[in-house]
Amino acid sequence: MEKNKKGTIWISGILITLLLLAMGFLFDSVLGQFTLFKPLWPQNLYFFLVLLIMGMAIGVITDKLFIKQLASFGALLPSMVLSLIIGGVLIIDPLSNKLAYFSYLTGLPAFFLLIYVVLVSGISMSIVIKKYQGLNKMIPIFPLLGYLVFVMATIAGQNDYYHMKMVIGNDRAIFEGKNHDGRILRTPFALKLLNLELPIKELEFALRENNPEGMNILESAPFLQSGSVALGKMKVDVEAYLPKATGSVNGFEARDTSISVQAAQIKISNTDGILINEGWVSTGSAGNMPLSLDVDESLKVSLLYSQKQSYIAQIRVFDTVSKYEDHSLSPSQHHSFKGWKISVDGFDPRFGEDSAMVEMDLVFDRWFETKYIGLVIMLLGLLGLLKLKK
Repeated sequence: MEKNKKGTIWISGILITLLLLAMGFLFDSVLGQFTLFKPLWPQNLYFFLVLLIMGMAIGVITDKLFIKQLASFGALLPSMVLSLIIGGVLIIDPLSNKLAYFSYLTGLPAFFLLIYVVLVSGISMSIVIKKYQGLNKMIPIFPLLGYLVFVMATIAGQNDYYHMKMVIGNDRAIFEGKNHDGRILRTPFALKLLNLELPIKELEFALRENNPEGMNILESAPFLQSGSVALGKMKVDVEAYLPKATGSVNGFEARDTSISVQAAQIKISNTDGILINEGWVSTGSAGNMPLSLDVDESLKVSLLYSQKQSYIAQIRVFDTVSKYEDHSLSPSQHHSFKGWKISVDGFDPRFGEDSAMVEMDLVFDRWFETKYIGLVIMLLGLLGLLKLKK
């Protein structure tokens, strides 16, 4: 009889979890767009704290068997486990873009699960407090408390996670960027490019769309000063290379000036050896635009500075107009400022050190420390619970 009762409770917990998921999937496309279901700091904290207090109040004032069964371990466990899995994935991949279809779970389904888990956990806490005496009554609460902190920080806090791209130049300071969800947002600071250094100045051939506005690289291959290199389904033969050149009537001539570029005379042929086009390609500089060679109406071959090489961007971070600090950042480094992680993500490969802009990568996670605090509390609570049982 007792086994049947426990089995019924377990099945009820699974059915409740499936029902919450189904409701989330069903209404996500409509309700999920409203800010009410995407609360930000500090509203999300207030909302779930009130929900937890409501649950504890229900646990104190009621003795109904149905409520106790709803707050039992078996009924709550399926939703808790699924919420913990969602939180675990979000702490590893906050944008949930590495696992196919997982993003469908992190929206309204996860929000409904969290509401249920927080409310019923409050009821469970009150029941535990009434059941145990002395210090022992607090030990079983710690794992649950740590768990709640963790899932709230990951699931409710995902809307407080910002991953922005900001393009900055050396002409003025920029304080706006594009967030991962497409929104244009302002930052509590401004950034300006001071200088860009490429110690090696490594080049590459790139097959690009024949579009003046587009920078999409379809294929790339390391640059050779002489010989042949495969580029996609084509072959590029380097006839001449000038490391310091300026434009002339015949194309380019060797000349070292402040606006010199790197230039190469090339031939482009297909896999059958048939010549497609020949001419000069070059990088750009402060006084010269880069030169590409057309393959056809839709494609062209360019000579670019490789963004895979090591480079250093000197950035000025403005707190106010008169208060700022300068930092040198390479792609493997970041600078923390007001909770934001600031790193350099790329430059204009056509111009290299003469690039008038660099792309910055900005990350802000308000709940970062709270996530790990929740994990620590949960683990310590579990250890205390094991010791209590012994």
